[in-house]
Amino acid sequence: TAVAGRRAAGLARDESSGRLFVATPGELLFLEATGSRRALVPLPPGYELEGIALDEERGQLAVLTSALPASGEVASAAGRLFFFDAATGAPRGEVAVGRKPHRVVFDPDSDAYYLPNADAGTVWRVDAATPGPAEALRLGDSLEGIALAGERLVLDSRLGGSYLTLYDPATGSATPFTSGTWPYPALTDRAGGRLFVLDFWDGTLS
Repeated sequence: TAVAGRRAAGLARDESSGRLFVATPGELLFLEATGSRRALVPLPPGYELEGIALDEERGQLAVLTSALPASGEVASAAGRLFFFDAATGAPRGEVAVGRKPHRVVFDPDSDAYYLPNADAGTVWRVDAATPGPAEALRLGDSLEGIALAGERLVLDSRLGGSYLTLYDPATGSATPFTSGTWPYPALTDRAGGRLFVLDFWDGTLS
């Protein structure tokens, strides 16, 4: 009821203060832990909301948006990351982050924001300390899923040859391998030593 007639599309919470941040398609709502409204900040016109992420240490809320398609062309929908002061709602800056990103997460360990783009098989990385141009982490073609295999990750791709990639974050090495046609989804057992792949097109389980 804080913003009548608007659909809540994103939620974040500051663990230390208990404050809540609610994003709607048109504005950001800053709430105290009691539920009282602290600030209501309109989003820049011409953009649609994709997601929000909170950097608690800096007291900064990142808001991912994408430009409204021009002439019906989705490919022109460039992404933009806007930053706001978590206490007051005051703007802190913005950076461009490529086309069609639909999610943003903040990782305090690496002190960076990550924005996956499945279409391009790319993850955009934005440094939180000094936000600047997004760094593209190229992963593969049309990645459709991810599975945790012990300390490594298994990424499955439908296009570009229907392959999987075993990625080791510790070394940065990536090893591609194949498993039928359209390998999706992929899961590992609890020990992380055995991988199960549904080859969707073939209707087989590897």
